[in-house]
Amino acid sequence: KISWMILVSGSTRSWKTTLAYAWLKEFDPFMLKIMTVEDPVEKVLYWVIHIQIDETAPDPEKRFTFDKASRTLMRQTPDVVFFWEMRDKQTINKAIEIAETWHLVLATTHATDISWTPTRLNTAWADIKKIAWVSKLFVAQRLLTRTCPHCRIQSSPSKAVLETLQKEFWHLWSEIKSLQEKKQFWVFAKWKWCWECRWLWELWRIAITELFELDDTFSSMISEWASKVELEIYLNTLRKWWKFLNMADDAVLKYLQWFITEDEMRKIV
Repeated sequence: KISWMILVSGSTRSWKTTLAYAWLKEFDPFMLKIMTVEDPVEKVLYWVIHIQIDETAPDPEKRFTFDKASRTLMRQTPDVVFFWEMRDKQTINKAIEIAETWHLVLATTHATDISWTPTRLNTAWADIKKIAWVSKLFVAQRLLTRTCPHCRIQSSPSKAVLETLQKEFWHLWSEIKSLQEKKQFWVFAKWKWCWECRWLWELWRIAITELFELDDTFSSMISEWASKVELEIYLNTLRKWWKFLNMADDAVLKYLQWFITEDEMRKIV
């Protein structure tokens, strides 16, 4: 039994729920009992117990709220619980209560990055000290357009781009130089007509992600009501020692590895 809470944050249509479901698929259903509380149930997994929330019923007595769903699933002794969209104080406190009683809780929330996640929960009047205690992992992601492998071509980056990478992302410069020496990733994608992707030169979306396992310093900063700026300064300090990579770093690395174009990279960098 573990007492953790993992928060996945991002904007609308950033595949937060898709990432959570991908994690649920990694658990052994023969060893763990998995339950979800959603409104609505977006994907059905046959080895997962899904609970549908209905807060719009005309009769108030027939409304199945997050509070009732939480009491229902606690009677069934789950090991892993997925909470869909923690938006209000009631849902957040119920997720914290379940995480405190030796359960692994996966939850999603709307926040732009990791440093904004505690502030976003604090604006919902949640117990920030309990969040700092039960939270183990913060994940934030957004989607960018992935280039088509059939129509992407080699091109050299401009001098301005190299200067920007060397100045703003000097902690990644050793990785950039190693990619350049290998001569297999030092290529960049530009627009080109293609029949394979039907002239859209894009086939998929790719996730730009930042992931941080909370340490004692970060947890204490959250419990002491640290602002977004203070949390961001601490995370930037960890970036210098390769202990944390934010979404801008991930976007640069995916740009160097030919997954996204320079225009897509500039949406984050």
